[in-house]
Amino acid sequence: MVAYRVVLTGALVAYLAAVVLTGYVVLSPAFDVPFGVTGWLLFAGPGIWAVVGRRKIVSEDLLADLLRPWPLALAFVGLLLVASHFALAWHLPTQCNGISLNCLKGYEWTDANGVFSHTPTDGVSSQISRATYIEEVGVHLRSAAAFGIFSLALAWAAAIAFRKVGRS
Repeated sequence: MVAYRVVLTGALVAYLAAVVLTGYVVLSPAFDVPFGVTGWLLFAGPGIWAVVGRRKIVSEDLLADLLRPWPLALAFVGLLLVASHFALAWHLPTQCNGISLNCLKGYEWTDANGVFSHTPTDGVSSQISRATYIEEVGVHLRSAAAFGIFSLALAWAAAIAFRKVGRS
């Protein structure tokens, strides 16, 4: 399952790139679903592979195998930490109080031919600048991405647990 862990590391690199992109580019708030769900689909992969390949959970040397091959494990953990920081604590507006999770929950944003607006939870829509739109939608998307990023760590462990005996 080393190849699958390489795929997970690649997905983490893609998440990091997407999270950084949210701070600079006008994106649709609808990207929150793919940002949140992609990691969970990758988490489901080892379980499906185990059922199809009739594999069982292997408990021998599970903790040691989490770190093999160690360069890949080190790269994954490093990317996980950096991506988590960017997803949770980077480029936050003042109303977020230091963390992005659910900071702008209930907001809705629109982009009608370059005219940006948001509707907070009170229901009053107002026009906002392009920079504010990028900042607010970016926080929303990064919050969803954090959900997917953390699922990749679970997928890493699942890829180790569901393997053939004697292989990593």
